[in-house]
Amino acid sequence: MQGAQITTIQEENRRAQRWLRLPLALSLTVLVMEVAAGLVANSLALLSDAGHVLTDVLALGLAWYAARQVTRPASPSMTFGYHRVGVLAAVFNAVTLAAVAGYIFFEAAQRFREPPQVAGGLVIVVAVIGLAGNLVVLWLLRGVGSQNLNLRSAYLHV
Repeated sequence: MQGAQITTIQEENRRAQRWLRLPLALSLTVLVMEVAAGLVANSLALLSDAGHVLTDVLALGLAWYAARQVTRPASPSMTFGYHRVGVLAAVFNAVTLAAVAGYIFFEAAQRFREPPQVAGGLVIVVAVIGLAGNLVVLWLLRGVGSQNLNLRSAYLHV
């Protein structure tokens, strides 16, 4: 029974590796677009969303990496195999999200003191494109990771 369960987990991780590529690429595209537009428009809203998308990219990238590592067999030095990589990736995602939130809070406090001019039209257009990108990524990930904590956390993060 245990051998069949391990095979199922490994197959799910192989499938996840394939499925995570497109959402990762789409999230990277949204990240670059929001950073560029946020700097041009002087918009903390876009930059903070870019920070959130950065954590999405990290979550997806780490989920992909963890899915790859979990399929590796145990070795004399790694007797349990590489199954703990998924847990470490989830912890790293949480710490990164907290750091980005702290930076956004700091930057928002600075902007309360000296509010900058913001190009509102550009912000709205890019925000709508970013929202659409996030919804597509969420839709692509909807069935991945039903039994895998790391993949489920990436899905819930997005």
